[in-house]
Amino acid sequence: MGWRLVTGSVDYPSVTGRETFREVLIPTDLAKALRRINLRDGKPWLDEARISQAIGALDRIAHPRLMEANQAATKLLLEGVKVEGVRGWDGGRQQSVQFIDWDHPDKNTFTAMSQFKVECPGGKGSIRPDITLFINGIPVVVVECKSPTVSEPMASAIDQLRRYHNARKDAGEVDDTEGAERLFHTSQFLVATSFDEARVGTIGADTVHYLEWKDTAPVPLSEVQAELGRASLSSQHKLIAGHAAARAPARPDPPLHDLPAGRRRTVKVVARYQQFRAVQCAVARLRSGKTRKQGRRARQARRDRLAHTGLRQEPHDGVPRAQAALGAGASAVQGGHRHRPKGPPGPALRDGGADRRDGAGRPEHRRGEAAPEGEGRRSSSPRSRSTSIARSRS
Repeated sequence: MGWRLVTGSVDYPSVTGRETFREVLIPTDLAKALRRINLRDGKPWLDEARISQAIGALDRIAHPRLMEANQAATKLLLEGVKVEGVRGWDGGRQQSVQFIDWDHPDKNTFTAMSQFKVECPGGKGSIRPDITLFINGIPVVVVECKSPTVSEPMASAIDQLRRYHNARKDAGEVDDTEGAERLFHTSQFLVATSFDEARVGTIGADTVHYLEWKDTAPVPLSEVQAELGRASLSSQHKLIAGHAAARAPARPDPPLHDLPAGRRRTVKVVARYQQFRAVQCAVARLRSGKTRKQGRRARQARRDRLAHTGLRQEPHDGVPRAQAALGAGASAVQGGHRHRPKGPPGPALRDGGADRRDGAGRPEHRRGEAAPEGEGRRSSSPRSRSTSIARSRS
């Protein structure tokens, strides 16, 4: 799926491209990516000083609280950072440097590291998430895996993710800090998985907010099944294929302001799979769908075909509906509702000219026939209305 796999070390930070275990960025990967994706006239222009300036802006977030730090880091990932300009280019004005190429995913590097050790502040030990996902050396996803044989594996994995970024302390469940929040400054979502089951959440989320990802959009389910050689996909397969595919990284969701129980606080949200799928479909429609002029021509052509075959199209709650041209006073029963088509009066349909009547002497009409003028109207009596509809259905 486009991810480079690296096994971390608990003794040597150089294995993961760092000088110390306090670092959370991979500076060598990030420096290479900055040169590669930020071009001037198709050529790299960033020197060491400007690269250090850009990395420093992302590495040294000044906010003391994790949520605000994550919001600031996410803004940098989306919008980039301004660095010193170049003489003779745009009047020497500051230039924007991008950390991730959102428009050309193939220009980014995707790395999955296992056992990525990070030291906690104050010498309070360290954390080692099972898997950490990096884009251009920036940690964006943290994954915790549990064996399905342990008691309540999903709850245990989520609890450990909350411990890693001090969510338990913020909730008053523990007294002391126990995690390394700097690893989560640039994190966009968290994953708890137990073999075939997997759920996704964000920093600060409670256990109930971790939910399954049930689709592989924009890649069809059948295509992923064929690629993996499986007749069906597990929750873990769907989440990885739909949410963590390197072929098309999604722009992260910026933290949103919420007002729970009258208190204003900042929370970070991630789109549900239905929302992500709908946006993908909308973008595809905008890119490859018909223009407004083409749509009008297609609708006119459809009306012409219906007119040629003796059918007419009428609006029903905003949706075109084709029905037989029944004539004046005709009432069509569709889904238990009666609709009177517009148009000038016309002759009622008869089967061979025969005028059939029921036991009460009223004209009898078979399915597909039109009622005479006035018989299609609803009666003011509920019983009469239900009888009329039942007779029309028969």
